Amino acid sequence: MSTTGNLFEDTSEQSEKNPTSVQPMIELRGLSKTYQSESGRVVDALVDVNLEIQRGEIHGIVGQSGAGKSTLIRCLTTLESPTSGEVIVNGEDLSRLGQSALRRARRNIGMVFQHANLLDARTVEQNIAYPLRLNGTPAAETKARVAELLEFVGLTERANSYPSELSGGQKQRVGIARALADRPPVVLCDEPTSALDSETTGQILHLLSDLREQFGVTVVIITHEMSVVREICDSVTLLEDGKVATTGPLEELVKDVTSRLTCDLVPFPAISARDVTHDAHGNENALLDVRFTSSPGKPTGSAVMTLASSLSGDLAAGTFETLGRTQVGRLALTVPRSQVKAALAAFHSHNIFAEEVPVV
Repeated sequence: MSTTGNLFEDTSEQSEKNPTSVQPMIELRGLSKTYQSESGRVVDALVDVNLEIQRGEIHGIVGQSGAGKSTLIRCLTTLESPTSGEVIVNGEDLSRLGQSALRRARRNIGMVFQHANLLDARTVEQNIAYPLRLNGTPAAETKARVAELLEFVGLTERANSYPSELSGGQKQRVGIARALADRPPVVLCDEPTSALDSETTGQILHLLSDLREQFGVTVVIITHEMSVVREICDSVTLLEDGKVATTGPLEELVKDVTSRLTCDLVPFPAISARDVTHDAHGNENALLDVRFTSSPGKPTGSAVMTLASSLSGDLAAGTFETLGRTQVGRLALTVPRSQVKAALAAFHSHNIFAEEVPVV
């Protein structure tokens, strides 16, 4: 996919000249948001959220439904005013800006939505140009900018098509191009791949990765899909009940194999416990969940298998994911019921996490 060299020229110049470039691109300080429901009940949607997202990162924000992800998006884009705390984007505290300055600051954040949210009565070209025309960008500049973006997302030949003539992936590409129209240093993606098939998801994630790699744009992805986080995120934040449960570089966080985040990122192998609880001779087995990490100089994977063999354990299934330079593994191991305590003690003595999986 070819691009023009000045796609983000304005942003890079600003970064070189602006002394705040060493600061995080996004800082949330003591961010809280409280609602009052129609019944009068007080709802704490966000509670003292402190978060830093570095410039040029791809950062994932994950959590169950009701964890506070949607409220966080609305506070980041100033569609909601926080009850307390600060939202600092590109060195500006959005919560302290007047309306005129706030409108300008909003141009620092491009939005990509779950279903693209294109204007059905406008062509691809007109959809991408829409934010530029709202901002009064001259026609010649708008035309040139749209041409650049169409080339970047690989849709030059579809410039005159309408949304109804596009596939889901093509619509999302248009949405990404539109989000980039004002050359924002931040692109915020709200569930950008949840409506797409796996192949198209891979294409969209590759495009977002290209965006960061080529132009240094900071990408924030709100998602419930752990595969998205595994694929392209440098760092991640897990929200639970409106609070930050954990945040940091992905490769560092997954080294804690007991954490909820690691368990979600690297799930237990898909296996029926009932199918492995008896061997071919009718002897009762127990099923163990064994979790470990391997990295350069720390070949834990082979140590796990050697230890399992010494305990008369059999590998029923395994899941492995490589995140950065760290491989995370989860093994479904069966051991004779009589050896469960000894097996668990042996794994723990080698600092390998293991627990019995209950059969339900």
